[in-house]
Amino acid sequence: MSVSSKILGGLLAAGLLVGLAGPVDAATRTRLECRAQVAGQDVSSTARFETIGQRRKFTVEVEASPRSSFRAGDILIIEVANVRVGRIRLVRRAANLVGDLNFDTTATAGDQARPFPPQFPAVSAGTVVEAGPMRCALQRR
Repeated sequence: MSVSSKILGGLLAAGLLVGLAGPVDAATRTRLECRAQVAGQDVSSTARFETIGQRRKFTVEVEASPRSSFRAGDILIIEVANVRVGRIRLVRRAANLVGDLNFDTTATAGDQARPFPPQFPAVSAGTVVEAGPMRCALQRR
């Protein structure tokens, strides 16, 4: 068997193994999301909770206009189902104030995401997420 035949055979075998593993089944993937705003101000938050097989990810992002009542350094408490799970400190990026909180079951040292805190509650469609004065209920996307 020539070297090129061995390489081709190896690539085909690898392709078959990948094909057997297949993509993550849609039944094992869930994505919940919601958005909220502060009335009368250019301030918004987005919350996302996603499961992919056994992996869980949770993100809250906040953006505020410099014309809003928020200032750089302000801290927003993040609650999920009335359980405090973290906080966001707003920082100035370009013209706006921004901040985010990220949890991931695969988080490792040096990642932007952190491991989920032990008190993080069970999440499903309808679970309420609060970021300071903003509040929304997660829905399937």
